[in-house]
Amino acid sequence: MKVLYSYISVSSEGSKVHIDSFKKAFVSLGEEIIDMGIPGKPFTEDKASWSIWNKLMAKIKWIRLNLYYLWRIFLMARKKRPDILLFRFQQGHGFFLPIMILSYIYPVVLEINAIRTIEDPSAASWISNLFDKWSLLRARKCFVVSQVIKEHIIGRGLADGEKVTVIENGVDVDLFRNHCTPDEAKRRLGFENRFVAGFVGSFQPWHGVDNIVKLAESLKLEIPDILFLIVGDGRDRTVYEEMVKIKGLEKSVVFTGLISHDRVREYLAAMDVALAPHRSDSFIGSGGFHGSPLKIFEYMAMKKAVIAAPIGQIKEVIVDGESGMLIHSEDVLSLKNALVKLNNDKTYRELLGMNARQRVEKYYTWKVNAEKVLEVCYEAMGHFKR
Repeated sequence: MKVLYSYISVSSEGSKVHIDSFKKAFVSLGEEIIDMGIPGKPFTEDKASWSIWNKLMAKIKWIRLNLYYLWRIFLMARKKRPDILLFRFQQGHGFFLPIMILSYIYPVVLEINAIRTIEDPSAASWISNLFDKWSLLRARKCFVVSQVIKEHIIGRGLADGEKVTVIENGVDVDLFRNHCTPDEAKRRLGFENRFVAGFVGSFQPWHGVDNIVKLAESLKLEIPDILFLIVGDGRDRTVYEEMVKIKGLEKSVVFTGLISHDRVREYLAAMDVALAPHRSDSFIGSGGFHGSPLKIFEYMAMKKAVIAAPIGQIKEVIVDGESGMLIHSEDVLSLKNALVKLNNDKTYRELLGMNARQRVEKYYTWKVNAEKVLEVCYEAMGHFKR
């Protein structure tokens, strides 16, 4: 199958990891990807403070870019003659016109990782909602990363259940595997003789990094040599660093700053326990936590004992007590007891890690992801009529 894949991505974001990993896996199946990737920039402005003029100019720019993308994609499709047009859905509807117009010529499939009425309902205008509906109407099929998003789409009447397939994110199990022992990795990074509990992320509000700081404070006496390794960067990093300083936890909590994705496994290798303390109230007003966190699949592939919050898709990926531990991130006492147990019981810690690796190898690789996407594309071709 020949698939023309259109997406807008920022090189520093997790979406780029998803995109590159999917393309590699899809090609490994013997299929062809025609890459129509468009580099983007992270949006950090506050639209609420914009003047009427700025808002008008933004709409004009949106129209111009949509027309430009339409022309580029049309020319590429005419040249390469794909079987399917696959669009990575943009909350700002960057591909609205290409989807609407080209869907009359080619079968269109949408990849939906997030939708504005979940991510930021206050910013979802009636026009944005209408564009969501029209985009889903013109697509032959779509796939989403979680059941929460599927139920949200169906509940809003954007599509029926037969049009929407859940395909979780995955991990490259060849890249994310242990190439050294935790002790060797600790020596390289200067964390010798420490019990390392780690986190990888971009410090989003729902990541629950503040709960890690609370946990570090509560464990100073029980596990004196514990080190909380916080890998990544983000807008709120300075807030958490200040919290650590105020509580006098500088020796217990280390922030690495921005680390390229190809180096993340070096830090994961040094961890005895990997944390995903997502807040339990994440997106509670719009359906609940809807993500498919890459970090959890990478933790599991590295044979780490994972402690994660039992919310959304996470409670389906991890089997509590077998391939990880599911504990609400606000339950500091239970988290504290779990870390004490894992510190004292290396055999149990390693068993959780081994089971986690086996589970992702079976269900959550990028190859499994690509096979499911391929099946959706064939279904879309079968439903397409010119």
